This record gives sequence, structure tokens and C-alpha cells, in this order.
Amino acid sequence: MNGPFHSIYSHGFVRAAVCVPFVRVADPAFNTDRTLALARQASERQAAVALFPEMGVSSYALDDLFHQDALLEATIAGVERIVDASRELTPVLLVG
Repeated sequence: MNGPFHSIYSHGFVRAAVCVPFVRVADPAFNTDRTLALARQASERQAAVALFPEMGVSSYALDDLFHQDALLEATIAGVERIVDASRELTPVLLVG
């Protein structure tokens, strides 16, 4: 039987992906790549939503890195890449 009965969505359930990418501190380009890889996996596995950790793109530690313009600019560029790539993916991405 392949009808709607066998779809989790027809019963009010949602497939969610909780994603924890391997990240490097203050390396938004690397972290963006890891985030997108997991977002693509979530899409392939038909997740409706994919949740990523807070500060996952910048992965900065507090103190000196917090106010670095270079880190902020690279993080913004990473988020823009994620937004662009997400247009081709199924799940809603919640990226911190």
C-alpha cells in the first residue's frame, strides 16, 4: 500500500533533522561547507526541517574574536551561501 496512510505527514508528524556539523573556530567558509553538506543529507532523507547549533557558521569563542570585522564579514558571506543553496533543498533550515 503506497497511499497517504504510509506518509508520516498525513498523521501530523514531521521529520526533523538535528544537525551538528564538525566546525572550526573562526573558519566560516569551512563551517558553511559542513553545514551545507548536512543540509543536503537532510533534504535527501526528506526532512521537513533541519536545525543547526547556535554560532555554527562562525564558531567563534567569546573574547577577542567577537568584534573582528573579518570574522563578521566571512560569517555573513557564509549565511548568504546557505540561503542561496537552500533554495534547492526541501527542509526549512534553522541556522544559528
